[in-house]
Amino acid sequence: MVARWLVVRHNDDEFSVEFDTGDGLEVLKSQIFSLTSVPPDDQKILAGEESLIVTESSDLEAISGELRLVTIQEEEQKPESVWNQENSDEKLARRLQAEEEALLFQQYTASGSGEEFKNRVQPYVQQVIMYEDPVRQEAAHKSVPVDQIEEKALVSLAKEGNFSPSKDEKDYAFLLQLLFWFKQSFRSYRCHGYVINFQKFL
Repeated sequence: MVARWLVVRHNDDEFSVEFDTGDGLEVLKSQIFSLTSVPPDDQKILAGEESLIVTESSDLEAISGELRLVTIQEEEQKPESVWNQENSDEKLARRLQAEEEALLFQQYTASGSGEEFKNRVQPYVQQVIMYEDPVRQEAAHKSVPVDQIEEKALVSLAKEGNFSPSKDEKDYAFLLQLLFWFKQSFRSYRCHGYVINFQKFL
């Protein structure tokens, strides 16, 4: 493994990348993505004056220190009319997925091991497990003032001139009041570490 400083040119910009050759091309593409916002799947990396394509089989220790980034879409140069709404949505989804993967990669590699990441995630895992406890769930449900919320829901409907609401309208109004109550209670008491299943009240 060799640590190298690479210069990546993209359009009119230059980016410096510190790269450990032992990490492989996928990691290099993730680093380039974090600088250029070009998703790894859209990257075509060219090395040297010969513009040799950098692939998984390339010797990353021997390639030129000056690289050029070309997006696959730029090379294809498809007419605008070809890109329909479905293609645009797919492109956006790929970009969002690449951004998420890059962020996860940074978390995993920040400390050189997965131990730090595990220590950060473990408390949240324990919290989710706690939410599955039936006793805690039942205690949370009993803490909800159902009668008071139902009354507020009917009052809100009456203010809108709806004095004979249907069941769906009542359920909707009740859910709004329940959400409002939950928000206020969560802010004040954090619901005592409990989880409330809203569907139980409808």
